[in-house]
Amino acid sequence: LHIYLDGSGSVSERMYQDGIKSCIKLAKKMGVNLYFSSFSDYLSQPAKLHVKGKTTRQIYDEFKSIPKVTGGTDYEQIWHYINKSARRRQRVSIIISDFEYTAPNHYVQHPRFLYYAPVTSTNWNYVTSSAEQFIKSMTNICPTIRKHVLM
Repeated sequence: LHIYLDGSGSVSERMYQDGIKSCIKLAKKMGVNLYFSSFSDYLSQPAKLHVKGKTTRQIYDEFKSIPKVTGGTDYEQIWHYINKSARRRQRVSIIISDFEYTAPNHYVQHPRFLYYAPVTSTNWNYVTSSAEQFIKSMTNICPTIRKHVLM
């Protein structure tokens, strides 16, 4: 499982921390280790976080050691990164974001096992509105994008 957590300027520190905590809960529930990257208009190098046998606090402390990148939001770089590797194309990946992204006008192959989840439910109306706009912008790239949005 690879988690890409949005660290762009529109994601507050609290939203980012909530996203990290959601990742920890998911990994513990699934009993899997995580690959984790922070992204904005820049994608950080992935870090492998070992979950098994660790407390939530220990895992959270590991997350805190990974630099948070800031800037704008760019999902396309993640699509390219996943598509460059057969191993990454087969891995389930989740982008956790506030959905403040509009798809490009050109075609980019959307990874088959990539899903999207909200970074927080702090402002649910805003997040759902942004998700709807993102979905509309994606229809030419991935007509089944609604199946990839976990809300």
